[in-house]
Amino acid sequence: MAAGIVAIVANWERAARGTFHLVPSSPLAMRDFAAGIGGVDGLHVPKLVDPAMFDAHDLPPLERRLHRRVSALYASYFQRDPRFDDSRFRALTGIEAGPADQAYLSRLIAFCIAEGFLLAEDSKAISA
Repeated sequence: MAAGIVAIVANWERAARGTFHLVPSSPLAMRDFAAGIGGVDGLHVPKLVDPAMFDAHDLPPLERRLHRRVSALYASYFQRDPRFDDSRFRALTGIEAGPADQAYLSRLIAFCIAEGFLLAEDSKAISA
């Protein structure tokens, strides 16, 4: 993503007032997302449930707290299934991002832990 930002800046005149989505070349299916989370040390594969059957009050306290933190930020993305068009970014820069795969997701989770968004001790407690 940093290379994408640099490429936009390098084409600043052509990019002026444009909107550019720096996103993976293909979306990550929810099942792959869950499996990717389970591939990170200290985390487990989330159990996917029918939304009509889910009640956050049934979660253990730690998971309920994490659910509140994460769903406050991302629930609308999961409910709407948005697709971000990166064609303007690709046309401007000639760069095509790689897929959102397990390695990509692992890097994102490691970043979240390093930045304190997800505490390492939280991830260890979830897998216990």
